[in-house]
Formats: sequence, structure tokens, C-alpha cells
Amino acid sequence: MTGIPRAATFARALAVLLGITPFILRAAPLTVQTLPYKGKLPYVQSTDAKVAARINHAVFLDTVDLAAPLKLSDGLRDKKKAEGVEPISDITYQVVRNDARLLVLALQYEGCGAYCEHRDSSFNFDAATGRSVLLSDLITAAGREKLDRQLEARRVARVNAEIARLRAGINAAAKKLPLKAKENRPEPEDAEAAIEMYQGCIKLMTDPENAKYRTIDGESFRIGKEAITFYQGRCSNHAMQALDAIGDFADTLTLKELAPHFTAYGRTLLLGEGSAASTGGPFDQVLTGKVGNAPITLKLGKRSADGSIGGSYFYDRYRTPIAFFGKLSGDVLEVSETTGDDKVAPIIRVTIRGESLKGTWTGNGKQLVFEVAP
Repeated sequence: MTGIPRAATFARALAVLLGITPFILRAAPLTVQTLPYKGKLPYVQSTDAKVAARINHAVFLDTVDLAAPLKLSDGLRDKKKAEGVEPISDITYQVVRNDARLLVLALQYEGCGAYCEHRDSSFNFDAATGRSVLLSDLITAAGREKLDRQLEARRVARVNAEIARLRAGINAAAKKLPLKAKENRPEPEDAEAAIEMYQGCIKLMTDPENAKYRTIDGESFRIGKEAITFYQGRCSNHAMQALDAIGDFADTLTLKELAPHFTAYGRTLLLGEGSAASTGGPFDQVLTGKVGNAPITLKLGKRSADGSIGGSYFYDRYRTPIAFFGKLSGDVLEVSETTGDDKVAPIIRVTIRGESLKGTWTGNGKQLVFEVAP
């Protein structure tokens, strides 16, 4: 029998008798082991197989575009490489937090698109359910506006400080002042180019038009024991990276600072207060269900400000991810599969109800019931 171990069941029963909030008494921390694949991937194991599978599929589908293996010993098989390109390599990870409430993983790897660069990804999971935790789960609507302004102010201040440093260096060079110990003074021409880059970055950060296309769930974050760190990409493109002394932005706020903005679920998950469950939808979640009678596993992407959304699903029998992309209108989601050929792509049209999706899959002259849920 899988699920909550007997000790945890007894603890919850005892909590009820004693009048203690049972939600806080959760299962023992999850076990994280290493799966060798282009480096090291985290592989989660638990007495609740469904929780472990939700977490593993979220990490594997997002990182290497593969379904997680059923067992650690199964390992992963390489997909065929297109044109010899290695899209991801040199994977490593750290367990940032693993306790009764949260599992937080940090992955680093070399990712290749137009260019190959070092990349970082953060995964925050509710340890009891395996659900991916979004900022919209944790922060109230009013709190999100204040947080956005606070992070913007910090980042703009950091960029302005670097602009001031570069200008001081230009002035010092013009006056032929000697370099101070450990002073990094770029050549004036490079400093001017960097200043122009940073000024453009500030304009993008503060432009109200750009703000319309940002969502709180687009913010990358990592939950620690006492604080949350928020991440944003650097100001430079690949060509200008050598002139960018700031790099990626990382801003840390303590849970105490953020507490006034927490939802009820946020207070439960982050502070251990109350017994609220997540009221979030299916976005960025791993769901299971069927197409017709065939069992499937689906990973829905995050919702964009314009309603566009992507993701992938696989038939449990074949375990090969099928990408899809489309748009959300109200509570109706319509996406097309990415076929990679000239065939007419199957269309999935579903209605969202809570965390569940139900509707139809249409393709190859057939229409089948399509349904998934946590």
C-alpha cells in the first residue's frame, strides 16, 4: 500500500485528538537520489509514488524534455540529437530545502540555443502533494503589486549604481588618475557602451507597456528556510555579456518581510500557520488522465499575460513527450500538438475546472475524450 506511512497516519490522528492542526504534521522529508544523465539529475523517491512522480516529471520534462523513469535503476535513454546539437549538458543540482513542507531544488547546466550558456533553474514543490509552488499561490494580488515595485526599485538602483561607477571610471581616465588597488576600470569606449546598455535595461524594466506582459508567475524564485530569493535575467545579450558586471539579478527578502503579503496557503506552507490548501489552477502542474481510454501524463506550462500557453504530454505506455502550444480564453484552453511535419496537427480543446481539464482531442479523423487532473 502506498500513500501516508503508518507513523504519519497515527501522528495526524493524535493531532486531531489533541486539537492540533493536522496539516502541519506532514510525511517525512522526501528522499532525493542522483540519476546519471548528462551529469547528475535529482530523482525523488517517496512512500507516496504519485507525489514522487509529479515532482520527477516536472523536473525532467522542464529540464531534459523526457518523462522521468519509473524507477531510478531504469535510467534515461538519449533522444536523437538534431544536427548534432547538444541542447543541454553538464547538469548538476543542489537540494536547497527538504523538510515536511517543502522540497526545493536548484539545477545548473549548460544550455544551448542560438548560443551555449550556463543556466540555473529553481523548482519549489509542496512536499505533501508534489504540486509546483507558484508565487501566485503564495502572494496576494495586492502583495504582488507591492512586491513587483519593490523588486523593480532594487534592480534599478543596482543598475544606476553600476552606471555611476562606470562614469566615475571615465572621469578618472580623462584626468589620467592612477588605478586604485583592485579597481576594475574598463576602457572608456567599453564603459560608454555598457552605460548605454544599462540605460536601455532600466527603460525596459520601468516601461508601463512592458509591465502589461509580465506576470508574477514569470518571476523565477527559490524558497529557503528563512527567505525567498527572486531571480531575473541579466541586462546584456550574449554579444554584450563581457561588458556586464552585474549579471543575473538575485534579490533576497526574508519570510518575515514578505509575511504581510502571504495568502492563507502561503502562511501555511511557509510559516506553518493554519491548514489552508492551494487554490491555484492547473498551470505549471503535472496532471494525469486519459485520451480516450489511453492513460497519459501532462505537464501544463505557465500562463502568459496574453493567454498563450504551452506544455507537453505523453502516453504512459510509450513515454515520449508530445509538445503543444495554444491560447487560453476565459476557462477554455485550445492547443495544437507540435507534429514536426506537414500533417494536420491534432487539436486539444478543454475547459478548466479548478485544477482539472476536460474536453476533446481531435485528430486523424477521430474525436476522443481528453481529461486530466492532479
